[in-house]
Amino acid sequence: MKLLLRYILAFSYLLLVVQPSIPLAQYLIQKEYYAEKLCENKSQPQLRCEGKCALKKQLLQAEKKSEDESPSTGPEPEYSQPAPHLQEESSILFSLLTEAVPFTPPLETQLSAGFNQMLHPPPQV
Repeated sequence: MKLLLRYILAFSYLLLVVQPSIPLAQYLIQKEYYAEKLCENKSQPQLRCEGKCALKKQLLQAEKKSEDESPSTGPEPEYSQPAPHLQEESSILFSLLTEAVPFTPPLETQLSAGFNQMLHPPPQV
């Protein structure tokens, strides 16, 4: 019974991880269908879109759906101002922390930005 539960949990986790790439896999498998039926730029063959416009719409819908399904933490708590003697110490700590650790966007943001750059119709000639 525990083994079955492990497999179910592993499969559900794998499904959650792979879910955002399902539209891309469908596009790769059915590329002709996307180009013939779903492409919005069929009247402009010089763009060589091949259904990428429809794929981009599907990826954006999937991204919006995943953002809507993410749980919200509720309203932001209101914080009062710290005591004056602690405010100076906290500003020094803040400056040390921000200088030591440069900001890098999350991997998910980098990947979605890469998809958006990669999956757009070519520029018009």
